[in-house]
Amino acid sequence: MKRYQGDDWKFNIALKDTSGVAIDITSDTITFDLVNLLKDTASTITATFTITDGPNGLAEVEIPSASTESLSLGINVISFTRLSGTFTQVIYQNDLNVKKSAKGL
Repeated sequence: MKRYQGDDWKFNIALKDTSGVAIDITSDTITFDLVNLLKDTASTITATFTITDGPNGLAEVEIPSASTESLSLGINVISFTRLSGTFTQVIYQNDLNVKKSAKGL
């Protein structure tokens, strides 16, 4: 996956169990982490999490350009974690290639 510094980022999340049945996330919290692999540093990012349809496991994550403009370039690991009571589950993890923005060129 590739994203650009200084752009607004949006991610849609749809949680299902191994049988393909939606997981109810109505009372859950979703957190976001981004770690640069070369620098082994985590970035502090302001993100808005919205559960759009809790019973059907749907949520949206929006990260404004002000939070992405200073991110480290290169390969980062992005992960979303679901917190449900005392239960914690990484629901998504993948490489994210942060590229320099082409704005203003």
